[in-house]
Amino acid sequence: MSPKDFSDEWDRLNEKYAALQVALADSVVRAWPDNLVGALALDDMAFKDTARFMSLYNEASDMVKNFRYVANDYKTISILSNTAPGKMFLDYTVKGGNPDGSDVSLSDYIARVNTSCSTTGHHGAVPARQRSLPYAKPTTHSRATGST
Repeated sequence: MSPKDFSDEWDRLNEKYAALQVALADSVVRAWPDNLVGALALDDMAFKDTARFMSLYNEASDMVKNFRYVANDYKTISILSNTAPGKMFLDYTVKGGNPDGSDVSLSDYIARVNTSCSTTGHHGAVPARQRSLPYAKPTTHSRATGST
């Protein structure tokens, strides 16, 4: 067997094994939805099939939802799904966050990055600020001019 064939076979079997693990965890969670066994199975499934995890989490008892590992999985998956590429950022404001004591919002900085990216005049070159915020999406509203 060539190294490429070995690698392809490994990938195929690994996918099959992962699917079997998720199916087993799913059946354990459904059999024991309100105790530690179900909570451990749900925790095991969390990052193997996040959609199924979220569905089972919503059906789980409060005891399972409050199990620290499951609660942490839920929080992490929620954060990751809200900050994935293509998703709009969640704006927030820090009261008195500027040196002069005024409020500062994440959108203030995203607007600055978008302005600096659009005014560089370099075609094909990615400005350093854009590289540092790879998932920043252009805003449709300019805070400076108030236009859209």
